[in-house]
Amino acid sequence: MEHAQSAMSTNVEAITADFRTVTTAYCECRRSGERDYKALLAAIHAYRRQHPDISMHDATYAVAQLMRDLDRNALA
Repeated sequence: MEHAQSAMSTNVEAITADFRTVTTAYCECRRSGERDYKALLAAIHAYRRQHPDISMHDATYAVAQLMRDLDRNALA
């Protein structure tokens, strides 16, 4: 049971780190005056820097999943 909790904790930490990376890149880009699309691309590229083995398609999907419930206008 401890191993399962450890693996789950690591997974939660990884998702949290990915979420922080994605939202930080998005927010910084929006605050610099860029529109939503360019900020989204910045978030995708930030995600790919953390996961260089992932395809652009999969990175786009992952970022969309991380950001799907966010009010992106509130992040800008």
